[in-house]
Amino acid sequence: MTHLLRSSALKSAAVRPFSSRLFSSTAQRSLVNQITLVGHVGADAESHEFTNGNSVVNFNLATTSHHRNKDNDMVETVQWHRIRSYGANVAWLPEKIKKGALVYVRGSLRYDSFTDKDGNERTATYIKSEQVKKLRDPGTKQYEAGEAASED
Repeated sequence: MTHLLRSSALKSAAVRPFSSRLFSSTAQRSLVNQITLVGHVGADAESHEFTNGNSVVNFNLATTSHHRNKDNDMVETVQWHRIRSYGANVAWLPEKIKKGALVYVRGSLRYDSFTDKDGNERTATYIKSEQVKKLRDPGTKQYEAGEAASED
């Protein structure tokens, strides 16, 4: 086996040590926190306005995946995601995003820490949407041209 390790072909394929030159500019050091989801809305979108005039729209989105278990049976797994949309371009969401609608969401994963009414520290995980697009109304098979809300 040692003769294989001495082979020049294997030496050239060897893993080289990490080089900080790979991340020389600020743009290259930026890490990515981006999520893209397509799923069905679990309940009508709800809007909340704050005293400062800002508003937030919240809704839950279900995504599904399929796999075979050890008995070779098809199993469906449903994941629920909390979506929060902020900004001036989200006013249409509560009237258009209804339970059962097929929706595209692009955003980033966020964690908020808070203290509940009993004094316990809690963490909320949600997707802060950058773009929301309704793809299909509940119960229809036609895709829509869609409206899009973007955070600008």
